[in-house]
Order: sequence, then structure tokens, then C-alpha cells
Amino acid sequence: LLRGQNRAPLASAMLASAMLAPLAAAALVASAAAAYPTVHVSSSASAVELFAASELRNYLGNMSSAEVTLHIADEKPDGDVIAVGFDAATGLGLAASELDGLKNDSYVISSKKSGIPSGSFVVTGGKASARGTMFAAYDFLRLLGCKFLARGSGVPPEVAFTMQEELPASPPSTIPPVDVTYHPLYEYRDNNEWAAATLPSWAGKLGYNGPSAHGAAPGTMAVTCKRSRSLCVFQGSLKEAAAQLGGRSRR
Repeated sequence: LLRGQNRAPLASAMLASAMLAPLAAAALVASAAAAYPTVHVSSSASAVELFAASELRNYLGNMSSAEVTLHIADEKPDGDVIAVGFDAATGLGLAASELDGLKNDSYVISSKKSGIPSGSFVVTGGKASARGTMFAAYDFLRLLGCKFLARGSGVPPEVAFTMQEELPASPPSTIPPVDVTYHPLYEYRDNNEWAAATLPSWAGKLGYNGPSAHGAAPGTMAVTCKRSRSLCVFQGSLKEAAAQLGGRSRR
């Protein structure tokens, strides 16, 4: 995954795309009693952190009859929040040392760690993580009952090549306490099956980090090292990344 050099236009385009994109979800009766916290992300956030925050706002908004607000600013708003990304999490009160040791795809989802106000949550990767916060956002949604299903699962044969998403039939009225620190078991996660190669947004939701993943997040790119097959992360353009690899790269 690549963080672009000029983040502001990428972030704006990505937020507009994410806010307007409809959810391919099963029928849902929103929880009338649900009142989810404001989704807060720092104005200094990366494009991927902004994307993760907008995804959380969209999904939580579809699970609740009440509006879920996306707040982009250095200072958090009044009341409970879901702080998305490193700067928002540490600004909320989480000690930066709690995120030490998180690798590029590792993340923390917590309402219990020291410094987090009661009723608020952090959803974040480590400092300068290219992908951790996005993976954290999708895992947070899984904890609440969202499902990102495989090809043909739960859909009729005539649409068997469609990825289906399911929101919980009975969304929780409040988000329960949580404390998760996750480190992927494998550094490189991808496959060349039709689903992953054709639907990169679905691949990203499953935690893939190879060339097929994350196409739904503008300003991001996965590049595969020729020798080790592990994921390399570069600052710069696709052309520059390919030059550093000394070979071909894939979007």
C-alpha cells in the first residue's frame, strides 16, 4: 500500500467516493435505539486513515437509524468518539507507547487501555502505518457483526460471482467494550483467485496486502518484491516504486 506524496487531493477524492458509494449489503432493519459515537480522525491523517474513518462512518450509519458523524479536525469533538488513526488515538489520550511495536499491518482496537475516556474507542495502526488502520476498521466492523462473504456464499446461483456483505440483522444498540491487539501471522497475504483479483476492495476487507488488494482506496498501492514476495512500501509514484524494485510492479 502506498501513501501518495500529495495527500490532500487524494484524501478529498477518496472521501467523496467512499461517502457516495452504496453498500452491497443484505436487507437490514436499523437499530432504532443505536446511538453510536462520532467517528473522529485527525486533520493530519493519511489518506488511508481518512478512508478507514469514512468506511466506519458509512457502515455504522447503515446500522443505526441515527446519523453517525464523521469529524475531521485536530481536536476531538465533545462526547464519546471512535478515534481512527494514530494522531486521533494519541490525541484522545492513548499513550503512544501503547502502539510501539506495531508493524505495518498490526493494529489496536480498544476502549479499555489507559488514557481512553470511558465510552470512547481507538481504532488504529502504528505510527506511519500504511495499512494497519484500514485493517483495524474492517475488523472493528466484524466485531459488531458485519460479514464480508466469499464468492457465492448466501447468494442465488445467477449472481454467484458477486461479493455479498451482510450487516447484522439486529445491530447492537451500543458498542461493547473491546481490547484487541492484532499482529498478522503472515507477512504476505494474497492469492490469485478470481475474487481477489477482480474485487480488490473485498480482498482488502479480508486483510490481503498483496497486489490484488486495496484498489478501492485511492492513493494506495501494493507492490511485491521480486525475490522475497513480501510486500514493499514506497513513498512516491508507481514508476518510482518500480524503479526501486528493479522490475515490474502491479497496481
